Amino acid sequence: MFMDKGYNEMVGGVRIVGTGDGEEIQDIVQNMLNPVGIGRGRREKGDLIKKYLGIEDLSECIEVRVQYPATFSKAISLAIEDLLGRADDVEQQERSHDGMPITYTLDEDGEVFKDIIFGGELDIDGFSVRAVIESNMAPQHGLVMLSPEGAATSNYINIQVYVRVEDKGRVSEILDIIDEYVKDNNPLKGCFINIYGSEEFAGELTWDDIAIPEYFKQEIEENIIWPAAYHDKIEAANLKSVRGVMLEGVRGMGKTLLSRIVANYVRGKRTFIKAKPSDIRRLGWDYIFEVAGTLEPSVLYIEDIETLAPSKQMFGMLSTSLTDVLDYLDGTESRGDVIILASTNTPELVDLSMIDRPGRIDRRLVFDPNSREEFGVEWKKKVFEIHLRGHRLEEGLTPEKLSSMIADVVYTGSHIEELIHTAALEALRRSGIDNLTPEEIRKGLVLKEDDFRKARGRVERIIRGIRAPEVS
Repeated sequence: MFMDKGYNEMVGGVRIVGTGDGEEIQDIVQNMLNPVGIGRGRREKGDLIKKYLGIEDLSECIEVRVQYPATFSKAISLAIEDLLGRADDVEQQERSHDGMPITYTLDEDGEVFKDIIFGGELDIDGFSVRAVIESNMAPQHGLVMLSPEGAATSNYINIQVYVRVEDKGRVSEILDIIDEYVKDNNPLKGCFINIYGSEEFAGELTWDDIAIPEYFKQEIEENIIWPAAYHDKIEAANLKSVRGVMLEGVRGMGKTLLSRIVANYVRGKRTFIKAKPSDIRRLGWDYIFEVAGTLEPSVLYIEDIETLAPSKQMFGMLSTSLTDVLDYLDGTESRGDVIILASTNTPELVDLSMIDRPGRIDRRLVFDPNSREEFGVEWKKKVFEIHLRGHRLEEGLTPEKLSSMIADVVYTGSHIEELIHTAALEALRRSGIDNLTPEEIRKGLVLKEDDFRKARGRVERIIRGIRAPEVS
């Protein structure tokens, strides 16, 4: 910060500091780097601040700096639009890659955030205050990352507000407007998004689109959907609304599908945030929980958590990543009203400290295709019923008969889906695909038992540990 002269005090919980003296401002963020050079950008910025604050020297103003995750770029764009709308006698600049001013606009979706600095007389709740407001992308840890075009990239957006020293008490009112868009009226709230703020598509999936044991559904409803739909009732029953659920098991059993179904059921009531391991490693747990906490109430879905919380029993050490996430699960770091939904294909690699007691992961749902009780013939029948939608079977061939055909073989849901796909290919080959029209296929293609027997031989060649039976 600018500690040479002037102020260094707290206003509304935000530290404000004097800007020092001289004609240049020390630009910590350095987002104004462009082919024209650093010096010109600083001088232009300093001239704009002095002009619109009506001061002779930069030591006569103070700066307040706040930082938001770049996930909220749309909300901050809307806040900047609001502040621009409140300003009279406005001059504004944006940094382009060639150093020339460009016009500040949102794209049609309101999702493009551009670096901008503008100054003017702002109307804040009936009072006028002269201010200069700057927003830019701020590299972390003092690093400046440049693309081939010279643009700095970052995980965070910096907002700087400059006012005259005598107006320092009004800064918090300007920041409240930005906070209102980020925290209260964020357009991402209640949506299904990835950690970068882009909306994800979940279709119209419901419980009818997945085959799981009934108690799986009960656990998901009680620990995730009910706190979203009946938050006041859960609190009235003196129950915790912040929970943790882990989906465990091999690939192809419906864990990702279940997460999308959950996203549909909580949509509009809780924000559903999907975070991949690569995203978390790049952004860090603090960033992830800052986003989830700001968009609370929320569900944070963490895929392949074993890569982020590896077992110290297996690897001989407690990872920094595991320590960080345990701080949030235990409440050492506040996580807000954030429910954790995690998934893993290899639960044996997840550190026991994640799952050894309620309060961290409260429920573990194990998708085990070897379990005849939970994923046996009845489960396979339900999977067939779901994935046979849109297909015709020959008379006498039913999902029940097909599930009995593979009763003694360990199939995942994906294997059954592939079995149906391959049976349909066999039916096309048998019917003579070269001589059929699309309309004839749509209306007349019928899958026969022999198609499935041939398909089984082909599919079971790809199932690990299973020797394909002879097909006569």
